[in-house]
Amino acid sequence: MLEKFRRFELITPIWVDDFLRTSNRRIYAVGDVCLEHKFTHTAEASARIAVRNAPFPGRQRLSALTIPWCAYTDRAIADNEEASFVKIYVHERSDRILGATIVARHAGDMINEITLALVARVGLRTLARVIHDYPTQADAIKQAADA
Repeated sequence: MLEKFRRFELITPIWVDDFLRTSNRRIYAVGDVCLEHKFTHTAEASARIAVRNAPFPGRQRLSALTIPWCAYTDRAIADNEEASFVKIYVHERSDRILGATIVARHAGDMINEITLALVARVGLRTLARVIHDYPTQADAIKQAADA
């Protein structure tokens, strides 16, 4: 049984273009077989692109996606609120958000607000005006934007 898993790991990935087409332009590939980032949400997003591009080729690009990801740490470590932080990266001399790093118990939930801001091209000043429930961990995003 173990041999089957070893063979699977050696399979060459399927190469696709930015529209998720294989070398046969009528065949699309999605998910772990072709993506660099092997996340459930990237697989779902790539499937949506392929479904849209199949009847209308060339409408949606993989490179246009803003994909969040987080590393889940041991809950006992993350629960130490003193060690939590939010950093929001902006383009120099502007409020254009480039990304963020969040280390907190609920970082996986919190990063979605930053992802929405990136996709909607919401600037840091606008993000700072969002009212968050207090006290919540998500309020750290507003505090970082205020800073």
